[in-house]
Amino acid sequence: MPEPRLGRNFRRLWASSTLTALGDGIRLVALPLLATRLTDDTSLIALVTVCTFLSALVFGPIAGVIVDATRPVAIIVTGHLIRAATLVILAATILTGAASIATLCVAAVVYGIAEAFADPATQTLIPRAVPRDSLSRANSDIQTGMIVGEMFLGRALGGVLFALATGLPLAVNAFLLLAATPFAIGIRVTNTPARDKIGTRVGRFFRQLREGITIVLDSRLLARMSILLAVWGAAAGSFWGIAAVYAATILDSGPSGFGIMLAIAAIGSLLGARLAVPFTRKFGGASSALVALILSSCAIAGLGLTNELWIASALLAINGFANTTWNVMSVTVRQANIPEHALGRVTSTYQVVARAAAPLGVAVAGVLALTIPVGAVFQIGAVTYGLVGTVMCVLLWRDLQATWPAGQRSAQLVPAQVVR
Repeated sequence: MPEPRLGRNFRRLWASSTLTALGDGIRLVALPLLATRLTDDTSLIALVTVCTFLSALVFGPIAGVIVDATRPVAIIVTGHLIRAATLVILAATILTGAASIATLCVAAVVYGIAEAFADPATQTLIPRAVPRDSLSRANSDIQTGMIVGEMFLGRALGGVLFALATGLPLAVNAFLLLAATPFAIGIRVTNTPARDKIGTRVGRFFRQLREGITIVLDSRLLARMSILLAVWGAAAGSFWGIAAVYAATILDSGPSGFGIMLAIAAIGSLLGARLAVPFTRKFGGASSALVALILSSCAIAGLGLTNELWIASALLAINGFANTTWNVMSVTVRQANIPEHALGRVTSTYQVVARAAAPLGVAVAGVLALTIPVGAVFQIGAVTYGLVGTVMCVLLWRDLQATWPAGQRSAQLVPAQVVR
């Protein structure tokens, strides 16, 4: 039986998110390069990236409440316009010679705040734009667009555009956000506002914020998935935080070799996005999660045992496949089991967990790398992550198998797992 078409609303959402991802890839390459033109202080260069993620952590919970209480499409459009305006102003400061690390940090904060609102709004639209049994395919397509846009095209374009003109990547990123805006405006879905209408606005805000967190904590499925997400995020951060050091000192790859390694890793992620649905349909949610976790932990451990660029690249491709398979499966399961009126708050809660865990992994790996070899850091992280992750998979087994059993096209609602 062929799967139903995803429809016009989803195509518009996919176009909007893919164009945004393409711009993100360009910006994520260009901003650190721009920072190196303004200062030699590595702590200040890192501060620019930190500002983007910090604003998302701070404003993420607030964003979830607002997304649930208003129209997600309006939030996405507003986020596109604010980010485009921020980039245009920053490009103008570069053109006039007024750019500084301070202006980069301010722009990163503003951009990050807008992104903190737009990202959960996009996630909440997926279950409203497609039938429930098409959620897996929709998430697979969204992930594919993001990987191709950001990892393949965006990062390559970022370096090329920066070489042509310092402010050009920012201008192109702004143009892509403006190009994504009409697609977002054209999305027509029914909004389900948060149900609490009692009391003052401030009182409602805190009640709705608390409700979103409570839904996660009171659900055996959602709470344990959030812990597994945190473990996975910390493991990813522990590698990527010292990946450049590993490439330079262990692999002796040089800049071009490091770029090749990242490109091959992206190929693994792309395969994961395309194969996650048939993989999970064949083995079921619990088995797929465990296989993905084992593949990822073994790949990270293997990095500590090799000094060959191509072997390391292949291991990163395996890790990319495992991570993206987990992402598609877990996001689909969450969307199927989150009450529609709380989609924004619960999604924001998960994004905050992921974004908080990754810097923690970076920090731990950085401290360990000062006293032990980089390869040993990977092995310690892989063993810790593998053991904790396996325990969480065992605890999640019954719930994941219930919500996405083998043979099922997509995840399904398990009413007993969700507090309404």
